[in-house]
Amino acid sequence: MQKILSQKFFDRDPVTVCKELLGKFLVIKKRGEISKYIITEVEAYDGQEDEACHARHGKTERNAPMFGSP
Repeated sequence: MQKILSQKFFDRDPVTVCKELLGKFLVIKKRGEISKYIITEVEAYDGQEDEACHARHGKTERNAPMFGSP
């Protein structure tokens, strides 16, 4: 069964999302060709309280997507 993950899938705890991404496929269509990649590694960052997270010092141009919707 193939389906596109919804925004709701990503709007959860980062650790839960990462665990459930393992084994899923990233599918890219470019210039009419389709490439498929299985996700075998993930990293979870949990916002400004996570010292390893780029968001820990607040919103910047570089990390702005981390502050947007899932």
